[in-house]
Amino acid sequence: MGEYGNYQWMNIFHKTGLDCMEIGQLLIDRSGKINEPGKRRAHRLAIIVWTEEFEMFLDEWLNWICSHSESTPMDGPESVRLSIRSAFREMGKPYEFNRWARQTWVAMKETNVRESKSDSTFWNWQQYDVWPHIGAGELEKAETIVRRAISFRPQ
Repeated sequence: MGEYGNYQWMNIFHKTGLDCMEIGQLLIDRSGKINEPGKRRAHRLAIIVWTEEFEMFLDEWLNWICSHSESTPMDGPESVRLSIRSAFREMGKPYEFNRWARQTWVAMKETNVRESKSDSTFWNWQQYDVWPHIGAGELEKAETIVRRAISFRPQ
């Protein structure tokens, strides 16, 4: 597995009931070998989403997003987006997932992070993603999100 694929070990440990903290620390220690600071931080975030409290993870993630500016391209978030998204789904945390996506989109807009149109569209859409709620059997919540997306989503 590549430097971003190590998060799969977290998924395996989670699914089998093994100690995620232990493997998480090992993988974070291993990330010290990644030369580029942005990629190293992305790797760390893809691991701590499994091991830390949501608020701690979200604070670190948003600090990273906000450390970029219009003149600084994003280095890493897109590369770990799917692994973090998968982590929230696997752990059955649809509310945290939606909040992460919504606050990422807002932070990118507020800090004028340089992003491609596809990145912007993705993060805008993620805040309305109903699949984690459908997977958790929360159909009323999914319906509420769909209605909010139809009513409020910018075109």
